[in-house]
Amino acid sequence: MYLTRRIVLPINISPDYPYRLVEKFEGDKNFVVIAGSRMFFIYDVAADSLSNAIFTKFPYQDGVDAQTGQLSNLQLSKDGRTLTGEACDFGRFSFDLTNPLYPKQNMIEIK
Repeated sequence: MYLTRRIVLPINISPDYPYRLVEKFEGDKNFVVIAGSRMFFIYDVAADSLSNAIFTKFPYQDGVDAQTGQLSNLQLSKDGRTLTGEACDFGRFSFDLTNPLYPKQNMIEIK
């Protein structure tokens, strides 16, 4: 899988926080998840398209410190249809990637 063009992403909170290629899915859809500190993008390789910045949504989004909201543990399901992860101080989240360029956040019930 090769990226076909150069894409310049917005500054990720500060230049001190680099973006990272987190996951790639190669199946019926080919895409790459690019994670920033508090947001992520999905690059659809086949369509050569980049999603808008995707932010998690939680009922309370008050910041505690500089690490609040930072994304970690991003993982794709085996079929590439769900992305899960954690946002520091907020908890776990899940996105439906049926349409990778327009993901929808799923509600996770905490038991």
